[in-house]
Amino acid sequence: YFPLLALIMQLYGLASNAFGNSGLVPNARIVGKARFSYLLWAVFDAVLYAPNGRISADQPFALKLTYLRKFSNKELAKQSIEEMRKQGFNDEVKLAAWYREMLGIFPTVKNGTSLTGVLMPGSGSYFFVDDRSVGHVKDQEFGQRFFAIWLGPRAQDEAFRNKLLGN
Repeated sequence: YFPLLALIMQLYGLASNAFGNSGLVPNARIVGKARFSYLLWAVFDAVLYAPNGRISADQPFALKLTYLRKFSNKELAKQSIEEMRKQGFNDEVKLAAWYREMLGIFPTVKNGTSLTGVLMPGSGSYFFVDDRSVGHVKDQEFGQRFFAIWLGPRAQDEAFRNKLLGN
């Protein structure tokens, strides 16, 4: 009974606290925060978490987006694919597969909905909606391309990226 109870508690901890001390990102601390706006519209608030507040390529990290507007899961997946293309990725077979995976994971969001992505080196990307586990993409390249939308050297908004990275 006790090993099963410990496993259930561990799994619950991962689902209820995706990036907290007992979750996927050990010793999670805020690296940076930023608000993403498009033209005059505030789109989402973002917070980047990493172990001890320091991002590293070989350590997990979490990016939490709290939406300020309504978007369908199709809009979120389509925009993600478009941003990956803008960064120079053009493998249409992979992009189509990733689009289908995102459709199955991402919900329609509204004002106040939080979508958190956790990149786990060697394990893939885990997604949470309001701290509830909603999916996992094992493909490591997906995680690199997806998180590069906000954090990579060719991010869609350099000032936003710099704030998230604590620069």
